[in-house]
Amino acid sequence: MINIIRFSAFTNETIFWAICSTYYIELNTESYLFDSIENIPTKDYARVLGANKKGKFGIYPYFRYTIEAADELYFSKKIKKIIVSGDNHIKRI
Repeated sequence: MINIIRFSAFTNETIFWAICSTYYIELNTESYLFDSIENIPTKDYARVLGANKKGKFGIYPYFRYTIEAADELYFSKKIKKIIVSGDNHIKRI
């Protein structure tokens, strides 16, 4: 019975902190989310983090969406340069 109470307390505390952290993140990142490209401020560069290009069923969606977003920002003149990192999927000596 004590184990059930401990487990229940642990579960409730975990859920509480998950909700608090989600709310904190949403509250503090709201000014960085945009509904349309016209509202995005102009910047000197954008960074595109590396992702695997190919998945099981073709191009990996995360890769495609980040490249499309960078493309749209660049051609709408919201950024001047794009910095792209790799995913290190091939080890070279």
